[in-house]
Amino acid sequence: MARPSDADLRTGMAARARDLDEQIGRLTRLRDSLRHAAVCDHEPIVDCPDFKRAVGDVPPPK
Repeated sequence: MARPSDADLRTGMAARARDLDEQIGRLTRLRDSLRHAAVCDHEPIVDCPDFKRAVGDVPPPK
């Protein structure tokens, strides 16, 4: 259990929370791009401007 004096532990937890926020953001964008791809009628899908934008917004994992 973290105590007020456990500065290193609290710093680590805050860093992990930031990492999770970034991962959630990447996964959300990936989910949205997959949903778009499932209904998009561009041929081929990789030429769709909306798909390109969605995929381009997904940074590579660290």
